[in-house]
Amino acid sequence: MASQVAAGAANTSKGPGSVPSSQPSPADIEERMKRNIEAKLNQFVADQILVDQVETGFNLFLKHRPDLKQANHETAEAEFFKILDTVQPKYLDEAAKFYIKSTGKLTNACVLKRVFAFLQSAVNKHKIEPRAVCDAVLKSEHLTYENSALWIVSFQLVRQIVGGVDYKGVREIMKLCIEKALGLPVNIDKSIAPQLDALKDVLEYIFNRNASLLPGYFIVNEILKSYPDTSHWPHWSLVPLVSKFVDSFRPAAAIVSCVNLQHLFPVVEYLGRANVMSTWKLEHSTLKFLLKMTLNTTTYDRILPYSKEYFKPQPRFLRHLLTQNYSRDLINHVLSLKKPTKETPTPGVCLPLQGQVVYCLLELMRACEFDLYPTQLINQLFRLLSSKMIFFVLYQYVTFPNIISELADGIQNENLSKGRDKLMLLLLQFISGSIQKNPPQDFVEVLRLFAMYSETMPLPVPTTDSPDCIEQLAAAGIYIHIKKKALADKTSFGFRLPVALLKHLEFLENAAQHPVSLDPQGTSYIVPLLCNSFSTTTDLFQAPMLALIEAVGGSSQQGGGGGHNGTTPMPGVHVVAALPVQPLHMDILDSLSVHSKMSLLHHIVSHFVKMATSKSNIAISPGMVETYSRLLVYSELETLGIKSFLDKVITKVFQCQAWGYLYTLLEIFSYRVHHVQAHFRLSLLTTLHQMASHIPNHAQLTLMLESSALRLITGMGNYEMNSPKPPPGTTAKPNYTLYGDSEELNRVVLLTLARTVHIGGLDNNSIPWLKEVVTGIMQSTPLTLPSHTLKHFPQTLLDLVNDMPPVRDTASQIKRNVDEDWNLWNQLTNEQEKINHFSQTNTNSTFLCLLWKMIMESDESARNIPVAAYKVLERTGAKQLAAHLRTFCDYLVLEFSKSSGGGHVTKAIDATNTMIWKYNVITLDRFVLSMVLRTHEGNEAQVCFFIIQVLLLKPAEFRARVNEVCRTMNPDHHSQQNWHEKHMEIHKKFPEQFSLELSSEESQSISQPTLPTYYGNVCLRFLPVFDVVVHRYIELPPVQKSLETLFTHLGCLFKFHDAPITYLYNTFFYYEASLRTRPSLRQHIATLVDQALKEVRPPNWAFSQEITSNYICPEEERKGPDGEEKIWKATPEYFHHLVGRMVGAMDTKVQAFPTMDWRFSEFPNEGAHGLYVTCVELMILNMDPVAVGERLVDVILENSCHIPGDKLPDWINSVGIILSYLPPVYWDGLHNRVLSLLQSDLMTQWNEVTGGNISPMQMFDFAHVDSLKMDTRAAYLLAVVHATWQHAGFNQLCGILELLRDRIKPIVTTEEQLMFVLHMVGPFLQRLYTDKIMKVLFNVTIQLYELILRVDQSQPHLKYMDTMCDLLYHIKYQFTGDSVKGDAERVVKELRPALQLRLRFIAQVPINKTE
Repeated sequence: MASQVAAGAANTSKGPGSVPSSQPSPADIEERMKRNIEAKLNQFVADQILVDQVETGFNLFLKHRPDLKQANHETAEAEFFKILDTVQPKYLDEAAKFYIKSTGKLTNACVLKRVFAFLQSAVNKHKIEPRAVCDAVLKSEHLTYENSALWIVSFQLVRQIVGGVDYKGVREIMKLCIEKALGLPVNIDKSIAPQLDALKDVLEYIFNRNASLLPGYFIVNEILKSYPDTSHWPHWSLVPLVSKFVDSFRPAAAIVSCVNLQHLFPVVEYLGRANVMSTWKLEHSTLKFLLKMTLNTTTYDRILPYSKEYFKPQPRFLRHLLTQNYSRDLINHVLSLKKPTKETPTPGVCLPLQGQVVYCLLELMRACEFDLYPTQLINQLFRLLSSKMIFFVLYQYVTFPNIISELADGIQNENLSKGRDKLMLLLLQFISGSIQKNPPQDFVEVLRLFAMYSETMPLPVPTTDSPDCIEQLAAAGIYIHIKKKALADKTSFGFRLPVALLKHLEFLENAAQHPVSLDPQGTSYIVPLLCNSFSTTTDLFQAPMLALIEAVGGSSQQGGGGGHNGTTPMPGVHVVAALPVQPLHMDILDSLSVHSKMSLLHHIVSHFVKMATSKSNIAISPGMVETYSRLLVYSELETLGIKSFLDKVITKVFQCQAWGYLYTLLEIFSYRVHHVQAHFRLSLLTTLHQMASHIPNHAQLTLMLESSALRLITGMGNYEMNSPKPPPGTTAKPNYTLYGDSEELNRVVLLTLARTVHIGGLDNNSIPWLKEVVTGIMQSTPLTLPSHTLKHFPQTLLDLVNDMPPVRDTASQIKRNVDEDWNLWNQLTNEQEKINHFSQTNTNSTFLCLLWKMIMESDESARNIPVAAYKVLERTGAKQLAAHLRTFCDYLVLEFSKSSGGGHVTKAIDATNTMIWKYNVITLDRFVLSMVLRTHEGNEAQVCFFIIQVLLLKPAEFRARVNEVCRTMNPDHHSQQNWHEKHMEIHKKFPEQFSLELSSEESQSISQPTLPTYYGNVCLRFLPVFDVVVHRYIELPPVQKSLETLFTHLGCLFKFHDAPITYLYNTFFYYEASLRTRPSLRQHIATLVDQALKEVRPPNWAFSQEITSNYICPEEERKGPDGEEKIWKATPEYFHHLVGRMVGAMDTKVQAFPTMDWRFSEFPNEGAHGLYVTCVELMILNMDPVAVGERLVDVILENSCHIPGDKLPDWINSVGIILSYLPPVYWDGLHNRVLSLLQSDLMTQWNEVTGGNISPMQMFDFAHVDSLKMDTRAAYLLAVVHATWQHAGFNQLCGILELLRDRIKPIVTTEEQLMFVLHMVGPFLQRLYTDKIMKVLFNVTIQLYELILRVDQSQPHLKYMDTMCDLLYHIKYQFTGDSVKGDAERVVKELRPALQLRLRFIAQVPINKTE
């Protein structure tokens, strides 16, 4: 053979073309070598058979000598080894297969035992790898249980040598053993018992924790994952073995399972914490929790033997979201739904979502049938589901025919009918707008619902003076639409309308034949009825729609002025608008179908654009502007509403340079629009920054642009200013610009970023984005911030700000520059020279300082601004004036700092006041914003705040306006029809000028044209500035009294604040450390805000009766009969009531707060409202925050007996929500309760307290702890911890590390303590991994290793060693990989040998065999 190979090699060396055609190829050579090996091994086995046959045949004639037998065995073994030695290493696996194959037909147990013994010896002496032998044995086609001899020796061999296989090989061997077990018959007689025992021996050895052949974690994975649906696995004979092993992993599964997860529901916000968290996601096809996040977001629930409750579908969770206002985006996030795109026009139907929509509708029908809920609540839920269903059908997440079919089946089966009118109105909303675009077959199922109208006599026609007629006549309207569609498509329509609806149909058809009009003052609903019923019948739809349009002044009559004759005056000089001044009432708009509202909206937008294009001198009617504003709140009109408003209308108006209309649009957005998605607001902010450099030099328009941007920035939620992410349901990342060329706005961006990062946290992906924003701001407008502001910044942002290049201090030059320019002004005698010099852009920005000095040095009776000065201001322009204003603010601070007399201060304030109110050089809100944002330290900062206080409160001009606005106007604009009259009343009494007025007799008053103002005034513009002022005052404790004084006089403006509770929440949260020792300030601010809103809100709309009666109320109400202030302390009952109220707020079937129209409210729904008012109320309390946290936990731990058992999970959920939204210091109350439990006798003396018969896993099991008749504190506390951390944001979740490292680790010494800590932390490792908080995840894992080391060194015996190791393997293979390998090895080296053996696949360290 060797000569043949050598000859072949020689021939191949002769080069291409010289090899003879008979030369064997390498494949042929390899095949010959394999056949040669196989032949040798076959011959060897045959020899062993022959020996056995000879010995058997001559058994009676042979003298058996043990020494000779042993010698023969050794000789045969040597011969076998010699054969193996001749085999090249790469062919050893084949050799093993050939050897096993040659034994396949043997049935002689002695021969099999002998030849397998040779194989075992070869393994023991490293002639062949044990993995190759095991594979060859177990994959042999002859290995069947019928061949008992071969089966038994094969598995005995595997049992003997499997210990030498690496853990990956053992895993595969285990799989092969399981496959063989699957082939065993179900009914086994005694004859097969030896085969079964041999197989069980191998599996028992592999499963043996002490042997540690491979991580038990892999074994349980294979058991659960690879063979979950096979009815024959495990074989009944192996059930005890398998079930015992699987059960041993249930403690580890419990450790990584969140307690009560199926009962934990998030608060729904427009873009809140739940929208950016991974923990709420469900698999969209099953509604199961995503226990492991994978790239395709599939549920992977077979890693560990979780509780069945843990991976059941969660329809109740989805129903909770469906019945919450503004939950659409959160549903998209939870189910990972994608909107249709050009690439994927049909994203696919989500059947579970479709089923739950039907379920919710049937629930509402049952509620109507049995009067389960108040009518108002039922109407609200029907309206809510109508909007949701339209959205889901529009984006093809559900199909309308299937929904109706399932709904009709349910109604028919339960014979429901009392809610029929409400249901028909819901369906009419969709049908009226979609029936023209879809085939008639899609609506056939709707006809089944007419069976609910089973009366034998016609129903009476309802009066059209009540909104109830809209739903009562909805069924007839649906019939009209479907019949019209059938006739239009030439489809046969043989359906007969039920007798009960005949008069309804007749009434609508008759009414459509008569002229109609709409009186805004009237109460007739005939126009909405006709619009809803005939929106697909063009000739009959035009008249009622025209009536709606004319009612708001939108017809084509009167040129550009609108459909009403005449005009109405508007604030400003020579500004008029078309009539009418009254909008359509909300009841009328609510009664219109979606299609009708869209038609009306389309007409208004078209009219608006037409007017802007023509640049009409007559402004749009106030009634139309207000109606447009009201239509924008309907989420089902989003595409034509707010999206068109931002993407098309504003852009078109800007392109037309119709500045008055642009001003109107910005007013609408600033004062009227509610609950706009974050990506829309960020898009508008970007647009405003871009517009700022292209608008004309117009003071009023510039002011509106800056004011709108300021509102947008300060109004950003704590989870909205983050790294740009695709809008809900899409994949394209937007490009937003937060900053622009305004230094003041850029400063506010930084301050808002500080707040959002501090409260909402920052994921790792957002840090580069944050650095980019900070760098961009510093490059655009280099600036510095005072130290008392920076000390409140979160560390991440502070580091970025400090890393920026320092800004040169120019404050020292201001005084010199002003003096020089003042001298120059006085020296120049020619006015034109003055104008030319001081109008240059490269001169010092000191001109406002010069104006101030002119006024200061002139007599009070003759204070006039020279014409030349006015000309300079005119040329300077509104944009460049900002730089002059900053200089002026710094100059004032310098002047006041050096002033020693009260007379000078008074004169200086009067001069500034004159510039603001008399000559309109600057506006109050811009001046205060610029002043409060200047960078001053120490005494200068206090002087700055003193100037603001004196300027706001000492002169009467601003206080008079504030008092009049608060007295005259009502913030609930949606419920008023006379807003415009009140608005005009304010402006007539206090007219506003936006351009400088000359008082000189030689000059006439020259002013810019005034733009129409529909909503704004100086007081409303000042509100976002006041927000900034309050925060700056809080940062400087020495000016607290000034802040209290300001709030006393101006706090009433919070009556008009867009988000007063959110502002209080952000303020008390962000400045918690600073305000902690100032309870009186918190009390004062909260009291005045509550009092400001008291007259426009129902009682108990926000804060509880107990606190408003005893603590946040006017000082005189807090005093007792003796004149002393009453001391009020929050009792356990008080905290119980607050949590109970939150439970009610989370339940859509309970009304925990007075009725509010959430479309126009600060919060989107009652749950969000309840959360924030509760958090604010708790932060107001004059209590140690830690004690407040403890009292909240005690509601569950100490007062659970007062909570119904079935409601306890809901109460725990509410406690978790509240705690998770409070500042970190309140969490210390929860942590204290944890530490108290860990140090209790239960945890330190477990056996003595429990009797030793109860494991920690039983004691921590919330679902079954009550049955133990033992202390429930541990289980309940664990549930509260999990609920809190489940709702926690990024920042709070990172606090787990600090808690473990600094507070828990030093006190943990027992296994029971360790088990509780592992149960606490385990479920949230997944979230740290999914949300990519990897640094914290790695450090937490290291702390867990060190905790195990502490317990290992403290306890002589460990009972839960396997559970600890199972968890560590779970962490390694699911989350950390080898990222903590170094620390793991460091710890494992110090553990006892038994633990080292079990953890040898994590950390390979020398194992000390002696204890």
